[in-house]
Amino acid sequence: MFRFALFCFFVVSISSFDAFAQASAGYSQEPELVQRGEVVFQSLCASCHTFERNAIGPELSRVFFRAEKQWIFNFIKDPQAVIDSGDARARELQEKYSSVMPSFGLSDADIEAVLAYMYANRRKLRNKELKETSKGKGLEDPIPEKIADSGIVLELEAFCAIPPSSETLPVARINKLAGVHDKGEERIFVNDQRGVLYEIVQGEARVFLDLAKRRPEFVHTPGLATGFSSFAFSPEFESDGLFYTQHAESGDAAVADIQLPPGRKAKLQYVVTEWQVEAGTRASIEGEGRELLRIEMVDTSHGMQELAFDPYSRRGDRNFGLLYIGVGDGGASYIGRPDLIEGAGLVWGTVLRIAPQGTNSGNGKYGIPGDNPFADGAGGLPEVFAHGFRNPNALSWSSDGSFYVADIGHWQIEELNRVEAGKDYGWPRLEGTFEIDLLNDQSQVYPRNGDYGDVVDPLLQVDHDEMMAIAGGFVYEGSQLPLLKGTYLFGDIATGRVLVASDLNRAKAKAEDVKLSIAGNITSLTELAGNERGDLRVGRDAAGEPYFLSKTSGTIWKVVGASRP
Repeated sequence: MFRFALFCFFVVSISSFDAFAQASAGYSQEPELVQRGEVVFQSLCASCHTFERNAIGPELSRVFFRAEKQWIFNFIKDPQAVIDSGDARARELQEKYSSVMPSFGLSDADIEAVLAYMYANRRKLRNKELKETSKGKGLEDPIPEKIADSGIVLELEAFCAIPPSSETLPVARINKLAGVHDKGEERIFVNDQRGVLYEIVQGEARVFLDLAKRRPEFVHTPGLATGFSSFAFSPEFESDGLFYTQHAESGDAAVADIQLPPGRKAKLQYVVTEWQVEAGTRASIEGEGRELLRIEMVDTSHGMQELAFDPYSRRGDRNFGLLYIGVGDGGASYIGRPDLIEGAGLVWGTVLRIAPQGTNSGNGKYGIPGDNPFADGAGGLPEVFAHGFRNPNALSWSSDGSFYVADIGHWQIEELNRVEAGKDYGWPRLEGTFEIDLLNDQSQVYPRNGDYGDVVDPLLQVDHDEMMAIAGGFVYEGSQLPLLKGTYLFGDIATGRVLVASDLNRAKAKAEDVKLSIAGNITSLTELAGNERGDLRVGRDAAGEPYFLSKTSGTIWKVVGASRP
């Protein structure tokens, strides 16, 4: 949901235009190739790299000055091979950034496309200070205010290590931890996006569902958001034994229920499946499940995101038993197709709300709740609850009925939204509270200068000076950490930085930093994960207690204390 670094080993220092022009020879500027390169770059690189400053990896604005094209090409193709060859540059920067990127298995054509995009973007950024569009001049620092320290220290203890699913980073692509009450006990589950759902039993990860084996068309590449991304247990799991998964398949795997407009070929399909087990069983599931919904995606980024039920709803409540589904924009923004993500009349960039046991949907496999804002099909798809999202990666509720959606940003802004039925949350016209020009320089945002009707502003927005990609969490209402009561716990996926948001009942919330500790010693998620990339996810058990997950190491830590020394 998510992206990984692609060029971890480029640092350059030459600044003359002549050197740049000489180094840039041989890079295609064919528009379609550049466009394709942007999709790959955003999918795999952008969370760790910018063209302006060092991040998880070095900034890329001057990469062509020092590294010849063939060197860059070879490194992308197989970074470990370049390092093992004894290449001085690769080894020096491996040591500096304490990481080795995996080989993503990109084709030669995709590598050429990425290089074309980098070159085109570098030239564009050289002229950024001089360039103005019809929207004016881009903002250098959209949110100048810096995040303050809350003074809070969270004490962690190791909870579990998930079995490796790869020999290269990330070791295990763990994406969600969730708990469920069953037969008088609490059970905890976590998924690896490469296709397995585990139950954690006495600190050991046991296979509960091998989804990759059950679905021959299952895919988990390209992009770190692809694969088995989410799961959710029925609020009556103790009696009905039902749970739900979401996974990706190839673009032509089957006939989709919701298809792209004519003329657009799907790169992926995302599938929601219902499974049933006897409550209390811990045996690995062997059944086939029941497919509820299949959606096409125009590209490989920002697919279907979290599945979730409101944990505070009870039988008789309007939300009880209704499944919410975050659906990303499918990468439409990268390929210049904002028409696929504007309004509630299309599925992409929305949050859906369905009744899994109903039958009044178009395919007859699920229900449309009667109080959905577009239930009658007027003004939007009947399944759509809210729209205007880019990558709604985390869905959560608080006991007062508030519904929160963390939306991963584009080039500038990360946001947390308090979401209401039928509302528009701005994308792709706005990134946070700022205007964006998807058909020109997407790296810039502009002062808001227009009538955006009933668009709802974010409850909280943070720019990329502070974080790269929001790891959505939840409002803490558990019993073990009273200092966190009523705050929204979240973080930055790339750096592993942990934050809390307070003042949630006001129009705008406030974000503050949180420190981490193990056995009383201050640490960080990157230190615990053993890598400059934290790859943070925030989990929640059935009792409402928080956990931190790192894809990089496949490790899970439980938060066992909160203090303000």
